[in-house]
Amino acid sequence: MLKRIILSRVKIGCLLFCMSCELLALAASHPDEELPIEIHSDSAQFDDKKGTATYLGNVVMQQGSRQLSSQSLIIKRDNHGKIESMVAKGTPATFQAKPSPEKPLIHGFANIIQFYPNQDKMILLENASLTQNEDTLEGDSLTYFVSKHILSSDPVPGKRTTVLITPKPKSTDLP
Repeated sequence: MLKRIILSRVKIGCLLFCMSCELLALAASHPDEELPIEIHSDSAQFDDKKGTATYLGNVVMQQGSRQLSSQSLIIKRDNHGKIESMVAKGTPATFQAKPSPEKPLIHGFANIIQFYPNQDKMILLENASLTQNEDTLEGDSLTYFVSKHILSSDPVPGKRTTVLITPKPKSTDLP
């Protein structure tokens, strides 16, 4: 009896994990979405009633050019199995992604990274930074709309935003 209960929970956990991976793949809007997702962690817990998958300890999630590293990752699904949110925490949590095949990688870090696929929105909180090429935006609260390529620094009382824009090299082409 106990063995059947344990096997049943393992099967449910595996099913939730697979569903989370498939849904993550569908949540994005470029070629990486067609690639498999791997999540490695020290432990994982799946709660079908709450619709959550929780990964703890040295979490690394990878899908093509996308990579997320954190100490914890919680993936929340709605009643239809679609991902509502992903919340990564670390000191810092880091990610990289290629917004489109012709664009360079974006590198980011923050103590808290929240992703809302339905809104195509990423929020970076506490000691946040986003870098593409050599240009950087730092602040305590950054919001990035992924497919629209809109990035903003949200006001936080007592905190400042820093922008570093690196000059592009002059062309040495002769007429």
